[in-house]
Amino acid sequence: MKTIKGICIKKRNFDKFKKVADLIYFDGPLLSHYVTNKGDNYLFYWIDQDDTNNRWMFIRTDYDNIQKYTNKKQTLRNVLSSPLDDIVYTVDIDEKGNVIASAMPGGNTHGSICKIGGQWYVFYHRQIGTDCYARQAMVSAIDVKVEKGKGGKVVISRGEFNSEGFLLEGLNPMQRISAGLACWHTNPGGIKEVYPHYVYTGSYIRPVYRDNNPYAGDNNHKIPFAPAVNNTSGSIVGYKYLNMNAVPRDKSLQMQLRLKAEDTDGRIRIMLGSPWTTKGGVEIGLVDVKAGSTCREFYAPLSIPAKLHKGKQPLFFVFESETEGQSICEFYDFLMLARP
Repeated sequence: MKTIKGICIKKRNFDKFKKVADLIYFDGPLLSHYVTNKGDNYLFYWIDQDDTNNRWMFIRTDYDNIQKYTNKKQTLRNVLSSPLDDIVYTVDIDEKGNVIASAMPGGNTHGSICKIGGQWYVFYHRQIGTDCYARQAMVSAIDVKVEKGKGGKVVISRGEFNSEGFLLEGLNPMQRISAGLACWHTNPGGIKEVYPHYVYTGSYIRPVYRDNNPYAGDNNHKIPFAPAVNNTSGSIVGYKYLNMNAVPRDKSLQMQLRLKAEDTDGRIRIMLGSPWTTKGGVEIGLVDVKAGSTCREFYAPLSIPAKLHKGKQPLFFVFESETEGQSICEFYDFLMLARP
């Protein structure tokens, strides 16, 4: 889903919202009326989704506006564009109804489009690291269609925010994949912006400034790219997509993760398809990490079901620990390979 530029609200108690009615319903609620314990009226409107969560926008309004809409005396557009406090909220909610605290800072993109070899792409950057001046170049495939004839309309599709770049069949997991290519990472408590800095409660991408050094950042272990760091319990780091057609089916497989153990014992669940089993995700491997371990290469035997051993599939690393708020490890890269 598209990254929304706005102000991150770290804590909001959604338990205080009580549903009054669903105003639009099709295979699930699309527009719902909620009221708080203080009597404030809110409209929640479903606007987007991806493999892992649903996105809602919601506004504070009054009962008269809701009545005018239900009586067809006012359009939904007019209601949603006129919140009482001039604020439009958005929230991402997981499969259990919990709010997902994204760790992707908002910001400008400086985007442009270009056609290469018959395929259109959008080029842009995203914000990473702990200040708004750290930016990572991104590219995504798009479709551009032009209607024939005078005054033909140009239709440009939305580019998906993913990890694959120019590899339109997905990243090859039999080749080393940098943790810094993650397109999906969450924090247990969200992020806080103290301009120009960001304060994280979980995973984020740490920028590496090469300065003509191809292995800047960790020369001892030849880490060529930006790592995912501050991987606290409850953090999730994801990649869209892996090219599972490149993974052999006639061999026993394992995954190598290059890590640097940190403050607390923990484990990393390797999930294919989704970070949650209730959304079709399958745990294909597990890595235990001991605090202070000097090991840099961790291995997990893999068990990949046939239904996910094909096509393009998203991969997620779910970090767990009995200790909250302490980083389990720095995560450098990963690779699938045959078991010895």
